[in-house]
Amino acid sequence: MGAPQADQWIRRTTTAGVVLLAAIAAAVSYAHMHELVLRHGESPWSAALIPLSVDG
Repeated sequence: MGAPQADQWIRRTTTAGVVLLAAIAAAVSYAHMHELVLRHGESPWSAALIPLSVDG
């Protein structure tokens, strides 16, 4: 594996790792805020949208 190929492989695996961690963090954050909003008496549709407005 030459230097350009190694650099490309490192770039791709780093990008994949960052995207995976961001997706996990987004899912956990959304679930947490959704539950919190429901516990504070908001409607289900509002609880589905509020986390998007905060994290989005």
